[in-house]
Amino acid sequence: MNIFLLDFKFKLQIDSQHRNMKSYQESMARFVKLFLAFCVGILFSSCYKEHDCDSLISNGSIDHVQHFKKLFENIKIKSFLEFGLGSGSEYFLDNCEEVTSCSITLQSQGLYWRERTDLVHRYSNWTPILKYGGVALQQANLLCSRDFKDPALYDGAYLLELKDICDDLLKDKQFEVVFVNPDFHMRGDLVNELFDRVPVIVARDTNIAPEIYGWRKIYTPFNYTKIEYKDGQGMTFWVRHDREDVILALGGKVPQQPRKKLRIFFPITHDQLGKSVLAAFKHLGHALVVPGTSFQQNSQGPRISEYCLFCPKEKEKRPLFLQDDQVEVIENNEIFQNPPDVMFITWSVHELDIYDIHQKIKNTTKLVYFTGNENEVYHKKVENFLVLGSIARYIFPDAHTLAWIPWIDFDGLTFEEPLEERFIINSYLAERYQHPHLKSDGELFESYVGKFFHDASIQINNYGGLPYENIVNLIRDSQATVHIKSLEGFGYSVMESLSRGRPVFLKRSFALEKAMMNWCIEGKTALFFDSYEEFKTKLELFIADIQFRKSLQTTSAETVRRIVNNDQQARKLQYFLEHLK
Repeated sequence: MNIFLLDFKFKLQIDSQHRNMKSYQESMARFVKLFLAFCVGILFSSCYKEHDCDSLISNGSIDHVQHFKKLFENIKIKSFLEFGLGSGSEYFLDNCEEVTSCSITLQSQGLYWRERTDLVHRYSNWTPILKYGGVALQQANLLCSRDFKDPALYDGAYLLELKDICDDLLKDKQFEVVFVNPDFHMRGDLVNELFDRVPVIVARDTNIAPEIYGWRKIYTPFNYTKIEYKDGQGMTFWVRHDREDVILALGGKVPQQPRKKLRIFFPITHDQLGKSVLAAFKHLGHALVVPGTSFQQNSQGPRISEYCLFCPKEKEKRPLFLQDDQVEVIENNEIFQNPPDVMFITWSVHELDIYDIHQKIKNTTKLVYFTGNENEVYHKKVENFLVLGSIARYIFPDAHTLAWIPWIDFDGLTFEEPLEERFIINSYLAERYQHPHLKSDGELFESYVGKFFHDASIQINNYGGLPYENIVNLIRDSQATVHIKSLEGFGYSVMESLSRGRPVFLKRSFALEKAMMNWCIEGKTALFFDSYEEFKTKLELFIADIQFRKSLQTTSAETVRRIVNNDQQARKLQYFLEHLK
C-alpha cells in the first residue's frame, strides 16, 4: 500500500502483514503517529546541518562511514539498499544516485525511522520502505538477543520470512550495494540470504557479539571475496568477483583463475554421504579419492580401521554410485608416492590411522576433520573442520570451519502425489534402534505407533538397512514419515522425505537444536509432538483432512528446495577448500 503525504514525493510501502493486524483502530493509530512524525520532521528540518564524513566518523556509533568513504571516493554507486535507517543514511544519500532504506520492524520495537522523516523533502533520491516482521522473526530475535542461541535450530520459519522480504525487494530492482544494519539481530542469516542476489554486501559491527548477530553462520561462497576491517566495531565487505573495481577500491586482492582441480581423499562411512560428496566434488571439478581394499588387509603399509567403504580398483566391481570417472581408488602403497591434495578424517574410529598417514605427507596434503554427528569426539588439534548442518553444539573456535549442507539429489527425489487408496507412514530407523544408545528410542516408537497397528485404514512400517534406491521408492509410496531419534546427525531420511513431499512427524525435544530445524517447520514441512496425545491428534488430523494433508505434502517439497541451494552450498565448500590451513 502506498501513502502519499501532501506534495512531497514520500512513498511508503507497507508489508502485507500490516493488513493482518488485530484491529482497524491499530492501523489508524499507526497512520496518525506516522503523519505526526512526518510533520515534526518538517519543523526540525530547518535546523538540520549537513554532516560531512569526518564528523560522522567521530561519532563512534557510525564509524562504518570511513570504510564506505574508500568505496565512494573511487566508484559512483547508482543503487544502494540499506536494511535499517541510521545517522549515516544522509551520507549514503549524498554519495549514491539512489538509496532505498528498508526498515523491518518487530512488534516490540518503536519506529526509529519515524524520527528521520526530515529526509523526505530534502532528498528526491530516497525511497523508504517499512515492513512489519511476523511472529517468527519476533521469536528469532528474542532467541538471539536474550538467550544467545541460534534461532534456526528452534524454528526455521523466520528464514522463510527473510527470503520473502528479499524476494519482494529484489524481484524488480537490482542493487549494486546492500548494507546490512537491520533493527533485528539475525544479521548473519540476512547476509547468507543476499549471496548471489547482490554483487556487494556490507555488514557493520562484525567485530562484536557473534553469538547475537550470528556472524559465525556466514560462509563465503568462492565467487565472492571477503574484505574485513578490524578497527572500531568492525566492518566486512563481501564482493562478487565480477566487481573487480570494488575489490581494488577497497584494497582487496582480485582472485586468480583458473581454480586448481583437487584430489580429495574422503573415506566413505555412509552411502548417502558418499553420493552427496561426490556430487559436490563433481560440480566443482574435483576428484573423489577413496581407499582401496589394501587399506583393510593385514599386509605391510598403512591401514584404516573397519567401518569404512573400501573399493576395488576395477570400476565394475565398485558400488554403482562410485563407478564414475571422477572417482579414484588409491591403495595403501600408493598414498605416499601420489599423495592427494586434501585428506579427510571422516570418523573418530579412523582418526589416529589417517592422522599418522598424514604426518608423512603433510608438506603436500592438507588435513580436514569432518563430522556429521553432534556427539563425535576428536582428540588431535583440529585446524580445518567440515560439519554437516550446524556447528551450534560442536565447534573448535580456532579452526577454519564450514557448516555445510550436503548436495541433495532433488532431481532424483522428485515430488509425486501419493496414491490415496493406500495410507502408509514409514520410519527408516529399524537398524538404528538396535544400537545400545537408541534402544529407548525404538521402544518409544513402538509405544506411539503400536496403538495404530490395529487400524486397518493405516499402515505404519519401520525399515532399516536398505539400499538408497529402495528407501527412495518407499518414500514415494508413503504419505509421511515418522522420525523418532534422540541422537541425530544430519538426518538424511528426513531431508529425503521432505524432498519427495512427505512431511515428517518429529519428537520436538529430540529435534530442537539440530540442523534439521532449519527446514523442519511446524505446519509447513513437519508436525511436532512431545506426547502420545499430541502425536495422536496430529496424525488423526493428517489422515482425516485431505486438503490439509495435500497442502503439507506440497509445501514440504517446495520449502526444502527454497531453503537448500546445492549450487550455493558447493560454492561455500569451494571457498572452504581454497582457504585450508
